[in-house]
Amino acid sequence: MMNYRFNIFTVFSLFLIFFGSILFAWTDEIGMDPALKHSAEGMQVYENSYDAMMNNAVNSNTPGYKQVGMANVRGSSGLQNVVFYRFSQGVPVQSGGSLDFIIEGSGFFVLKCPWGYGYTRDGRFTLDGSGRLVTFDNKYPVMGESGEIYLVKGNISVQDNGAIFIDSEIVDVLKVVNFARPELLKSLNGSIFYFENPLEEQYIQSDFSYAIKRGYYEASNVNITQELSIMPVIKNAYDANTKAMKMVIKSLNSGISIGSVQ
Repeated sequence: MMNYRFNIFTVFSLFLIFFGSILFAWTDEIGMDPALKHSAEGMQVYENSYDAMMNNAVNSNTPGYKQVGMANVRGSSGLQNVVFYRFSQGVPVQSGGSLDFIIEGSGFFVLKCPWGYGYTRDGRFTLDGSGRLVTFDNKYPVMGESGEIYLVKGNISVQDNGAIFIDSEIVDVLKVVNFARPELLKSLNGSIFYFENPLEEQYIQSDFSYAIKRGYYEASNVNITQELSIMPVIKNAYDANTKAMKMVIKSLNSGISIGSVQ
């Protein structure tokens, strides 16, 4: 789950933006001085990037978690972060669990969630009190081709296509889908995804190659070494924008002082 923190970066950003606004309140222009505004935007962008990096680091051991990335884009409204997810497969972890499944290749398990359908690569499942197959963490029902999946006692086996058998009798087939536009997916907690707009479900694909294996689950795809190596880059960029903002404020404050004396 995304961790929200009120940290020193936020406090300092708000202070400088507020102070800058006061300095330019006397001008005829509406808004902040361009130099000050660009520095403030840069501070916010790199703070967001830092938060994303820390969230990746915290979830580096969360099964099925997908690494979040940030691209910096300057548009008509200024410099902004564009969030994206890397859906590459995490390392298979052999658990031996009879209800742990991994998708080899592309695709997501389908979940029945309070808002509609959710999609995940985290195949750690369990049974609820009624014998229904649900996710380990949130207890969301796992969908089969025929609906929710109920399992009774017996010898469980699964075929590559996701067909689940109890002894020699088929129960259902795990529903697995893929997406033509995965960039449209929104994240609930980094491991469960969904479409914010129901019309975007038109990009769901069911005709693709994959294989289901039992007794494994998928680890996070975060490269912790890579994440930690980015930290100095983000910090230096943030510090550079902070120094630039200080210089602009100092220069303008000097100009105001000179004008006041005259």
